[in-house]
Amino acid sequence: MIDRQVFEQEIAILMDWFNRDFEPKTLKRLHQRLSAHLSTKQFVQAALIVFDESHFFPTVEEFVSAVKGDAETLALQEWDLCVKAAARTDKGMLSGLSSQGQSALHLVGGLHKLGMATEDDLRWLKKEFVAMCKSTPADEKSLPQSRASEYEQLDVVRSLSGKLSFNGKGR
Repeated sequence: MIDRQVFEQEIAILMDWFNRDFEPKTLKRLHQRLSAHLSTKQFVQAALIVFDESHFFPTVEEFVSAVKGDAETLALQEWDLCVKAAARTDKGMLSGLSSQGQSALHLVGGLHKLGMATEDDLRWLKKEFVAMCKSTPADEKSLPQSRASEYEQLDVVRSLSGKLSFNGKGR
């Protein structure tokens, strides 16, 4: 979350530099969208970069790209993290994954599928993952629901059968 006072200071400088005026509701939206992607320190760094390099007032994507790189580079970094986590079967490695990366991983089949994939399958999964990361909105509520994997379905069945077996006869 970007500190509100720092945000207002830096945005005021950029609005002056680019000769732009925004309504308070627009500034509130800009703060919300940037806070979803950047820390206060990253925002200040991005503001300095766009001040030096941009010809027009930057979009949210341009602010983020200024300090983190473009969406494809970020997606490829997250893919590498997912492949390493799958090879080590360590879900803990995914703690740094963005919400877009988490959604894309889920939609391509999860760690289990990555761990079981052939090299050829991994190339296709990588392509799908990167495309999804680049296009997935940060708000996961808008994502379509994917089907549960065979293993997830088995876990649900085992869990339910254990709860339903009071007397050993399932009744």
